[in-house]
Amino acid sequence: MKASFPLKSIFLALFFSTLFLASAQVTEPLKVLSKSANSIHLSFEAPILEFKNVTTPEGIMSVPNLQGGAALLERGAPDLQKFACSYIIPEGELPSVKVLKAEFTDYNLEVAPSKGNLFRDTSPADVPFVFGSEYQKNEFYPTTLFEAQTPHIVRDFKAQALWVYPFQYNPVLKILRVYSAMELEVSFASSIAFPLKVDSQYDLIYRNLFLNYDLAQRATIDTEEGAMLIISDSEFIDQMDDFRAWKTQKGIANEIVDIASIGDTQDDLKAYIQNYYDTHNLTYVLFVGDHQQIPAYQASSGYSDNYYGYLDGDDSYPEVLVGRFSAETKAHVLTQVNRLLQYEQSPPLSDAYGESVVVGSAEGPGDNGEYDYEHLRNIQALHLDYTYTQGYELFDGSQGGADSEGNPTASDLQALLKADLGIINYTGHGSDFSCASSGYSSNEVNNLTNTEVHPFFWSVACVNGNFTGTTCFAEAWLRATDNGLPTGAIATLMSTINQSWSPPMKGQDTMNSILTQTSETSSSRSFAGISMNGCMEMNDTYGAGGADMTDTWTCFGDPSVILRTKSPEPMLVSYDSVIPVGASSMDVSCSSEGALVSITLAGEIIGMGTVSNGFVSVSFEPISILSDLTITVTAFNTVPHIGSSSVVVLEGPWLVVTSHEIGNQDGLASYNDSFPLYFTVENIGTQAAASVNLTAQASGSLEVMNEGVTIPALEPGASYSYTAQDFMLNVIANAVDGEDALLVFSMQNESNNWSSQVNIPIHAPVLEITEFSG
Repeated sequence: MKASFPLKSIFLALFFSTLFLASAQVTEPLKVLSKSANSIHLSFEAPILEFKNVTTPEGIMSVPNLQGGAALLERGAPDLQKFACSYIIPEGELPSVKVLKAEFTDYNLEVAPSKGNLFRDTSPADVPFVFGSEYQKNEFYPTTLFEAQTPHIVRDFKAQALWVYPFQYNPVLKILRVYSAMELEVSFASSIAFPLKVDSQYDLIYRNLFLNYDLAQRATIDTEEGAMLIISDSEFIDQMDDFRAWKTQKGIANEIVDIASIGDTQDDLKAYIQNYYDTHNLTYVLFVGDHQQIPAYQASSGYSDNYYGYLDGDDSYPEVLVGRFSAETKAHVLTQVNRLLQYEQSPPLSDAYGESVVVGSAEGPGDNGEYDYEHLRNIQALHLDYTYTQGYELFDGSQGGADSEGNPTASDLQALLKADLGIINYTGHGSDFSCASSGYSSNEVNNLTNTEVHPFFWSVACVNGNFTGTTCFAEAWLRATDNGLPTGAIATLMSTINQSWSPPMKGQDTMNSILTQTSETSSSRSFAGISMNGCMEMNDTYGAGGADMTDTWTCFGDPSVILRTKSPEPMLVSYDSVIPVGASSMDVSCSSEGALVSITLAGEIIGMGTVSNGFVSVSFEPISILSDLTITVTAFNTVPHIGSSSVVVLEGPWLVVTSHEIGNQDGLASYNDSFPLYFTVENIGTQAAASVNLTAQASGSLEVMNEGVTIPALEPGASYSYTAQDFMLNVIANAVDGEDALLVFSMQNESNNWSSQVNIPIHAPVLEITEFSG
């Protein structure tokens, strides 16, 4: 379809589109029409079209703008936009992309050139227009309707971003072609291999990031809680004890390592983390110390903590989430530990968690063609449509709405912080020590008194996080105290370098969108999980311009901290107050859907589970000692439940399977293999147990090959090891590598019956296509 409109018609269209925009809802222009294991069928529907007039050396020209689009940022080329999405692709191949159909309208007008990807130490108004070589060519720019980007890796998956171009402009003929609708198809020669398990935080990232990480595939994938590696200066290791104990208790296994044992260089540190990632289920890395103790990586883009999280592929998509407790003294460490414990473990019941402030300049435009205050006002609207009940605006100039007349001052923000806030977003100019809009600086941070509610802070500004040579603005927020009690922020995301105008605005938009769950797939909850999800989408949209920002946008604070957006609510949790020795599971009921239940014994995690439909049964190895279990239940915007259950000896006989061994040469349960299983049964009760018949049932890739065996009578405390060759198991031919197959033993006689369960890891080959040609 094609139509043509003269310039006069465009101004009329602009007038009516602006009236309509005030009440229009933002929709996703790129949508999935259908998908299979080998293809994705996409549709593009253009949002509302606007034209903005700018004055150039060649006179007044137009800049077309589609709501939600991202500028191409090619200096001297026509100032046009793109839309981006990303999808998982099979290993070893590049997908094919084609346009199935397209509808467009031609407009006769002059499009202004782009000023390029500017940095925030430069005001866009001060940069002159330059007309590049594109303006001398009698051809449309861009020449294609899409561009598939270089593939990258995000932990479990190889992926690719796709840029769709809704505009093409011929500068010689002065024709702007606007595509109102398109259909595209992305095809794969082979199917995507999905892992058996994924980390819970990355599961949330994949849901938000990839078009084809769909519900059907996710239903077959289990999630698990990843571990944390803490790398600390030796002086600070003891101060991390309470932090480590709490993280273990809530379900994050962790280990702390002295930086001195790793090596002297940034490459030694990177190699150590790489090896740890390759051999552990690692999700978080936390540095404890300043740059002088634990160096930020000196990458081409600037100093980078996130670079240590790039562990697969040559890209800026992190495989682990990195944070830093920047500290020069033990007191600095304890401040950050105690703030975290209060925020997660014992939060005050305060409505201030639901109060938001946005602070920014009146300069721009940047991403989406928005000025900083417009961008922030849209973010504030997301907050007020979510759980936030109060929103404050502090903008340069007089922008109406909730913004006061004139420029904001440091005392304006200080007053709000002293009354407590839950979240801060800043967009504007910055320095090592301050935000230019309001002039709020480290001096004001050091005088804070907010000892109860600590906000988290996303900042789009130059060098607010430049911690390598000075005590920067971000560090002040994390080290702040009042009479020895933590004040300041629970976490900040601030840059070590000068930030650009457009890409980080996209990242900040995405972070706040995820936080406020504006789509059903936006569910990330940890600070670094949300922050890096936003950075990944920024990378998808702006390519190298986004990658430089991701490299240097630094998480100050615990990367795993679960954020709060309203006053914490109590949960109703119930379970048995006592369980018998030998028990291998516990049933827990909970009023908060999706809550994580962690059970620990003697400071070690023995089992975890996620509440579904108000219930979870948490499995663990049979308990053989008399002790108390700690049951910790955590969920978004709740007060943690911490309780206990006592392990006791029940009256009468009680049989449990206490150990098992695979009776083949390598001791592994491998695909298409049969083997005997040796096991030990023990009577942990107070009375003798008569002879029993033992049978077993298996799940997953495991099969039981016989009907049962006899276990002789056992006195209290006695055990019997079954080592005959006839209790046979078989691993099926299409076994899944890495699966923990469940084997449930049933033991029964005339008087009693008991059950025990064990997990048997399955080993199977994993085939990958490493090279494809067609």
